[in-house]
Amino acid sequence: HPSHHGHLSLLDQDEEFLNNVRTELPFEVILDSGAVDHVTDNVDAPGYAIQPSAGSKAGKSFIAANGEKIANRGQMILSLKTESGQEIDSTFQVCQANRPFWSVGKICDTGCKVVFSANKAEVIREKTGKSICSFPREGGPYVGKFSLSSPNASSPFTRQG
Repeated sequence: HPSHHGHLSLLDQDEEFLNNVRTELPFEVILDSGAVDHVTDNVDAPGYAIQPSAGSKAGKSFIAANGEKIANRGQMILSLKTESGQEIDSTFQVCQANRPFWSVGKICDTGCKVVFSANKAEVIREKTGKSICSFPREGGPYVGKFSLSSPNASSPFTRQG
């Protein structure tokens, strides 16, 4: 009879895959000069735990562009990678959102500046003048293309605060 060597059930393979391989998902972020915080919906970051945040503990909401209130459900710290391989850990507030957004103001609070031109926006560290990532302009919005590492992929030794 045929050998079963090397043939695992799909479940076993999936578990192996999830436990041992750095899985990465494409993750697009829109730059938003009007947003007060970095926001995303947890469905965009499967497997990441939602932790309580100051806003969710206080029962705060975000106000959508149409004036609707959107509950803050907590926060997630996502491990992102730029197209050039630079790793960025970013804290997103979790709420019902159709796409992940980064707040320009929040980026500027971290010692960076955002330079906009007609075809892209560039996030630059003020101290060094080095570009961290860029957001090509797609029609209207400036959209950054990142990879989202699976939540168990970051070793505690390489993690940046």
